[in-house]
Amino acid sequence: MPKVSKVKRGVAAIKHITGTKPPKPRQGTSNVTKIVTKLRKEYKAHACPVSAAGAKKYMRNQFEYFGLTAPKRRAIDKQVIASLPSLGAEDIWDLMQLLWQQEERECQHFAIDYAIKYRNILSCDADTCIQSTDVIKGLLTAKSWWDTVDALTPDRKYLRGILKRENASTLLLTMPLNTGIY
Repeated sequence: MPKVSKVKRGVAAIKHITGTKPPKPRQGTSNVTKIVTKLRKEYKAHACPVSAAGAKKYMRNQFEYFGLTAPKRRAIDKQVIASLPSLGAEDIWDLMQLLWQQEERECQHFAIDYAIKYRNILSCDADTCIQSTDVIKGLLTAKSWWDTVDALTPDRKYLRGILKRENASTLLLTMPLNTGIY
């Protein structure tokens, strides 16, 4: 059987649940690409192969890691975010999706933390809220494992901000139980 990349498996899971492929990042989102490039460069500069091997083993070899501790990663994230231009909801969705496509797990953690920090942008009105929830549903089922799923569940502060809007909580609750979430 041919080996399938984790990204392709994630896309297949989203297609299985929603009946459609997840939206791809829009063309012309050079800021988003630059952010991911800068973030990866900083992570790589501070990478620790020994810690990466330990993290990978702890997570049952599900993901690759740079080997950054959470405090170190958050310090890098803070520096990167400080140098970023303001992003609208569409760019944040693109950023989250592009980060989710990266092999190293720290990139997905950045996406979650960024979404939490800017949850007011992602829930500024009902339409934006619904679209944000659709993006989150896609991410919940691609590369799902407890560390990201737990961070994006309704009892966490990210989704509390999103779910206060119209029918967003109903959208998440309608997800099938056999989604392959860890």
